[in-house]
Amino acid sequence: MHRRDKVGHFDSPSNDSKSDRFELSRWLKFKRQHVKIWKFTGQLAKAINSPQCTAGRDLRVSLKALKS
Repeated sequence: MHRRDKVGHFDSPSNDSKSDRFELSRWLKFKRQHVKIWKFTGQLAKAINSPQCTAGRDLRVSLKALKS
């Protein structure tokens, strides 16, 4: 197990590419989850903004009321 310093970098020698690859794959996994979340929120926003969604319409009306 590698010990991390305060900045969050590995204190192992820089030629340790295995940990770099691990970090990269972890970062990519994290990014992929983020993209999924973004897509979901986009779909959610579209659904709320669609005229068929009565809850969304009520929400927009109450938001307008709050703003005024």
